[in-house]
Amino acid sequence: MEGKIMQDLVYGSLRNRQKVFEGIRQKVYWDDKGNLTGGIGHNFTANGFPESIASNYNDLIKVISRPLTMKLCEDLLTWDLENAIKQLSRLWGWTVFSRFSLNRQEAMKDMVFNMGIITFNGFEKMLEAIRHEDWLEAGRQIKNSKYYDDCTKVVNGLRKKGYKNTFHRAGENIDLIING
Repeated sequence: MEGKIMQDLVYGSLRNRQKVFEGIRQKVYWDDKGNLTGGIGHNFTANGFPESIASNYNDLIKVISRPLTMKLCEDLLTWDLENAIKQLSRLWGWTVFSRFSLNRQEAMKDMVFNMGIITFNGFEKMLEAIRHEDWLEAGRQIKNSKYYDDCTKVVNGLRKKGYKNTFHRAGENIDLIING
């Protein structure tokens, strides 16, 4: 799964969704869960500094102690999205995963990007529903999760701060899963 297929999967709407959901922070900071994060939602605590990107920089300490360049933010996002796609391809097998509608793939890629494959694999009832193509039940399992509750808290917090056009990440993923 290299070349054009990977490029289409990474540079589509998913990339833009991450910028909306995560925002772009050109600095490294501690997120609300205690993870060292930066760029467009890159979790340095869980994923470190990807070797393929690190080789382009001489002094990584200087890189993360200063404002991140937009190129670095974009490179980290590309790595994160490619990593999510590879993990989902391993989970389902590329043949199975590629048969899911593009919207369902997008929702799963976003969830893995956001929470990691280990947490995603913890959604056992959702995964079982997906295996049986019971999309309504898969959506219900997302709705009845801590992930959904966490997304609700984020949206409510942003609205209290005056942000009117906020998007419920989990809600959008439920819609993509159910309606395909």
